[in-house]
Amino acid sequence: MKKHEKMTENRIATLILDACFKIHRGLGPGLFESVYEEILEYEFINMGLKVKRQHPVAVFWDDLKMDIGFRADLIVEEKVIIEIKSVKKIEAVHQKQLLTYLRSCLNFIFRIYYNALFGRSRHF
Repeated sequence: MKKHEKMTENRIATLILDACFKIHRGLGPGLFESVYEEILEYEFINMGLKVKRQHPVAVFWDDLKMDIGFRADLIVEEKVIIEIKSVKKIEAVHQKQLLTYLRSCLNFIFRIYYNALFGRSRHF
């Protein structure tokens, strides 16, 4: 990929999924989320993608702006938020997290589960 090449969300999504499958095949489930996060960041950088890790995202309420409403695990190309989960069971709070993320400025979210069979654990 060329540096500073402008990419569509679909192209970015393809690269993200390629990296996720590669990591899942290589490491499998059961590691800490931080391990998958760091390796994904490494893979994205090697692909030439711009990535931010544990990046603060603002949340707005009326006239209040909270500069650090939440921290996104990864933000790729300023277009895609990636939330990584390595848990036995997805709880209701995890669903609510996604709704919060959808209210952010970015409108493309991946939630990647690494503690299940990958083919059944990928949610968008």
